[in-house]
Amino acid sequence: MNKRKLYKPYIKTIQRMVENGFTIQNIYAAISEESGIDASIETFKNFLKDNDMLPESKKQEASVKDIFGNIANYMEFHEGWVRTSCRLNRAMSNPNRILMRRYLQ
Repeated sequence: MNKRKLYKPYIKTIQRMVENGFTIQNIYAAISEESGIDASIETFKNFLKDNDMLPESKKQEASVKDIFGNIANYMEFHEGWVRTSCRLNRAMSNPNRILMRRYLQ
């Protein structure tokens, strides 16, 4: 049986708690205590994600994980972005470079 379905009767309560700024752990603890559902917190997080009820900060975190997969891929992207940015900033054609040279004189 899919344990995510067990949370369906508590959707309104969960939405209210998310809107009031409760953390996922606190919501999970309260609902588990009230309902007696013995699902893991990962199952609860997946239920929230499936029903688009994740708090905003967790939505951003989840979208970054969906895009990059893991921290190693993100760090690889970030290092490449920094390298490219530095190379562009040093280019002679960069108007900001000319302005900085005048400012430093």
